Amino acid sequence: MGLLEVGELLPFPPGDNSTDTIINGIHFNKTALNFFNYTLWGNDTLSNGSKCYLSFERFQPILLKNGTVLNGTSCYEPYYGIQERGTLGITFGCLFALSLMFSLINLRKHGRLFVRQEKRFRASFFMTIPRSWTKIEYQRDAAQQLKQAKPVAIDGRFKAAAIFAFLAWCVICYSLRHSIYYYKPRTRGVWNRFNSFLHWAPTKLLLIILVSFITVGYFIALVFDWNISPLKYDVNPAWIYGLGYAPILLTMIIFQIWGYIDENEDRVILRQRRERDRSTDHDLGIAKKPGWWSKRHGEGPMDVEGRLRALTTEIGGGPPTQHNIEQSLEMGNMPSGRRPPAGEVFADSPERYRDTFATGDESRRMSRRSDSTTTTTTTASTLNAPQTRVRSMLDV
Repeated sequence: MGLLEVGELLPFPPGDNSTDTIINGIHFNKTALNFFNYTLWGNDTLSNGSKCYLSFERFQPILLKNGTVLNGTSCYEPYYGIQERGTLGITFGCLFALSLMFSLINLRKHGRLFVRQEKRFRASFFMTIPRSWTKIEYQRDAAQQLKQAKPVAIDGRFKAAAIFAFLAWCVICYSLRHSIYYYKPRTRGVWNRFNSFLHWAPTKLLLIILVSFITVGYFIALVFDWNISPLKYDVNPAWIYGLGYAPILLTMIIFQIWGYIDENEDRVILRQRRERDRSTDHDLGIAKKPGWWSKRHGEGPMDVEGRLRALTTEIGGGPPTQHNIEQSLEMGNMPSGRRPPAGEVFADSPERYRDTFATGDESRRMSRRSDSTTTTTTTASTLNAPQTRVRSMLDV
């Protein structure tokens, strides 16, 4: 292959006669070449604008009079061996594919729901404006790169995208700082606030913010410098994979490591709820019943309101209190209507021990008199006893 410029147009070399030309050892008819508009380029290719064939070394196409090309190899067929850029591309592709397996494992771990899902409004806006990428392909020589591909690769659209990417990165940093400021203990002083931020901020988020800044910085730089743009076909691959794909791969690795270490978020929420309920029960003096209690008495899980209602029932108040009073009266525990004098409340009375020494007919008479008195007292107390009303938990 000649060391000539790619875009240089060459005349057909001489042949056996005026209508014959020899290209890479193969005879061609000039009339047929001109009729089908074939030209010879400096990179040893035959092209007519729509079809292109290699014509150097072992590539020896044959053009028939009807325009048919035999033994032709298209210019778009891969000829050169895989270069550094392709090797790096295959390596990173394999690493991304390998990380996908760990992503699925973590997705199964953290994607399982154990609490009721809340309905939230999440707004996502995507702006897609179609554009032509044809001019990016015009990089067959240095002149085409500068006149056709470069203006498209660093136009205003890419510059605006780079600015918005940096603003989005700033919003992420502000959101993390805002959350720590309002949900963690506050400190005074610039240095103390900085230390507090580093102390409370999750390590994985700090690492990801730093790594993502490398990609954002590279994106901002490439829209102003054509020489490091990934749209340039002969750019140094170190720029693309070192500052472009490597931070993305590192971000995925960080998420996968912490995804393997961290527990499912729903399980953490349930554990926090149990600890909070246990602390509340301890403050209220409620002893947690064993597991067999609810199964034996037919009790199911209760919410906060049900627990307060059950607590009120145990303490007394409202219809449950009235029910307890009636039950107590039926059991014969209601005291007599006559109140003893203040001085005789704690005094011992001989009548208290009379039942102990009563015998025979006297004991039976006393029992019948006690039953009739209890029945009369029960009826009067039931009709005249005022109902107890609980207006709030303070009355309890």
